[in-house]
Order: sequence, then C-alpha cells, then structure tokens
Amino acid sequence: QYPEFQFYGVHSNIDEPPEMTKAYFQTAKLPFPVLQDEKLKLADELKALKTPHAFVFGPAGEIASTFRVSVISTFSSGPTLRR
Repeated sequence: QYPEFQFYGVHSNIDEPPEMTKAYFQTAKLPFPVLQDEKLKLADELKALKTPHAFVFGPAGEIASTFRVSVISTFSSGPTLRR
C-alpha cells in the first residue's frame, strides 16, 4: 500500500528464547519481517525504552520520529508469547 516505506519489527526481549519468538512471529503472520536483537544492540543504540517502541527513519537513515506504542489491537486476538 505504501511502496515508499519499508517496515521491520525488531524483537529485543532477552528473556524469550529465539526459537520461541520465531515460532510466535511465524504464527502471527505479520506483513513485515521481524529481526531478533538478541544482544540488545539495536535497542540500546536507538534508546528504545519499552516494547513496542516505534521509530520512523528518514531517507538518510536519521530518526525522523519515535513513539511508544501502547496498544496493538491486531495482536489481541493472536497468539501470546508466554512460556
């Protein structure tokens, strides 16, 4: 719908094993790829304070906007990521 934008999810919760999160996101069938940030490098670099935390980058890679997402209605009826 918006070809000029690319969307990616980054999963940075270190208390959830990568195998579990991979299975969860495959089941959730999100319309964008989700990357595993196992060592929190990206979260730390961007100063992400909570999850979910959204960032919009400009054409040169600069942060154009950032905001915390408090409700994701699409996930409410989907699978939960719990052990």
